[in-house]
Formats: sequence, structure tokens, C-alpha cells
Amino acid sequence: MKAVLLALNPRTPEPLEWTDTPPALRPVLNRPLVHHVIERLVDCGITNLVVVTDAQHDWPQATIGDGRRWGCSVTYVHSDGERGVVEAVRAAASESADALVALAAADRLPLCDKDPSAGCELVVVDRIDDGEMTRWGGWAMLPAACISEAAAGSSLSSLGDALVAIGEARGRCVTSDSWLDARGAGALLDSNRRALDSHQRGLLSIGREVEPGIWVGRNVRLGPGVSLVAPVFIGENTSIGARSTVGPHAAIGSACLVDADASVERSVVTAGTYVGEGLNVADAIVDGPTLVNVRLGASVRIDDGWLLAGTAGSRGVGATTPITGGPAAG
Repeated sequence: MKAVLLALNPRTPEPLEWTDTPPALRPVLNRPLVHHVIERLVDCGITNLVVVTDAQHDWPQATIGDGRRWGCSVTYVHSDGERGVVEAVRAAASESADALVALAAADRLPLCDKDPSAGCELVVVDRIDDGEMTRWGGWAMLPAACISEAAAGSSLSSLGDALVAIGEARGRCVTSDSWLDARGAGALLDSNRRALDSHQRGLLSIGREVEPGIWVGRNVRLGPGVSLVAPVFIGENTSIGARSTVGPHAAIGSACLVDADASVERSVVTAGTYVGEGLNVADAIVDGPTLVNVRLGASVRIDDGWLLAGTAGSRGVGATTPITGGPAAG
């Protein structure tokens, strides 16, 4: 079965000093959100993925590759402007001989009651303005002719409106109140929390659950007196310094250093970040030297390598012990 993945580079206004990384590449449990989207598509039976991207961006090809890791073939279509993107969607659908074609946004994944991996017709929608209006939620699975019909316009908004109209006419619209969404700092933080709370297959597949609600990657090292409070995820090759507390609802990326006596809760620490000794991080995203306080809606770049930094220039975290299983807290 064929899927069309919209791997675009939207500019979402956000009054925060933060990364220029495209939303689809922002981490949910230490993996780019687009990887979670592709895995859900593969769960639907997708074997042929057409990735439609902006002409000026090459990150989708660098991130997705040839698709062999997911057991599917990948074709890339570079398009100029919204009209080009919509035309590429229409062409991909028109060329399909499959009964159904999936269409998905790379930077958003619905976690709805009706499992999108069930392989049946559906259009996932958002309900806005107290439920009186709907908009396309970035996921659809419809007959190829319906996708082609929806892509008869010249803009992404017209594509979304047409998908909703077709879904409503066929009685296939499904509302999702829960998403993995990386288009803003608050959305990314909420998405990591939802992923930690979710038991959906695949979201935590790269971690090992060493205690209920505590997932760790390979070669995680804990110093003496470390406390891990579920739910928590720690990526591979990360070290947590002595007497530090991580969790609840903390997602630490790979190759991170959390120094002694620090605490990280309700936060995301991106891969390759150093968190300094005694630093308390809460309701925040830490991306190298940049700290985004989601609760306050503020961000700051801290040019002090003893507080926050990329791990390439960080100090050590002291003696640690590798996790090999059993109790996660020292």
C-alpha cells in the first residue's frame, strides 16, 4: 500500500529563542517525530512511501534514507510552493493501484481511540471553536480517487478542507484529542509526556523497561544515589551524576551528561546536552546551551559551560555505574 508523507518545513511563529530544527525532526523520546509517523504508517501496511518535500530542503532524505530500516521503499518528490506540493499528492494518488492511500503530515501524529493502523478509511480531524468547526488533523486513509479529488486545489488549506469534506460525506471523520506534535515548545513537551504515558506499540521501542515506567537505552550510567522517578526515559550512552533526580515525565536524549545533584522533571533534554551540577530543570526544554521555560513562555541562551552546553565541551559527571538491569535507582 502507498502513503504520501508531507515532509515540509513550516515556519510556526513562536516568540522563543530556540532551535531552527524542522518540527518533524524534533525529538519525541529521543527520536525524530517523523520516525514515529513512519512507523505508524508501516503498521498500516505501507510498503511504498512517497515523501513530498520543499525544493530547498534536503533533511527528509538525510533523516529517512531509503526506507530499508522500516522495510519499505521511499521515493522523494521535491516541489516548489504549495501548488507543487498539492500537485505531487495528486500525482502520487493517481498512480496508485491500491484500494486505499494514506496521507500524513511528518510533524504530527494522532493518538486517537480509533487506531489509524487498523487499515480502514478515516480522516482525522481537529475540532475547534467548541466543536463547531473542523480542520484536517494531518492524517487520512482514503481511496486513491478521493485523495486525487481532494488535491484538485492549489493550496494546503484547500487540500485539508477537501479531505474533511470527503471524510464527512463518507462518515469517516475521526476526532483525536491527543497528538504527538512538535510544532512548538509546549506541544513538544506535552508530546513527550503523552508518549511516556502511552502504551501504544513502538513509541518506547528503543528503550528497555528496567522498572515499571522507567525506560533506558544501552550503556546508560548512573552515579551513586541517583533517583529515577517514573515515568522517565533515558537515551543510550547517557550518564547521570551522583545524587541527581530524573523524572517524573522526563525524557533525556542520547549522549547526555547530567551532572551531580541536578534534577530534571517534566522536561526534555535533547541529545548531546550537558546539564550542570546542582541545576534544577522543570517544565523546560534544554537544547545544548538553550533553555526554554515552557511554563513561563521564555527562553534564554546560557553561555556558561558549567551550567548548560553541548557535551563536546562539557565537564565530566564523575564516577558512574553502568545499568545492566535490575533496580534503576541507586
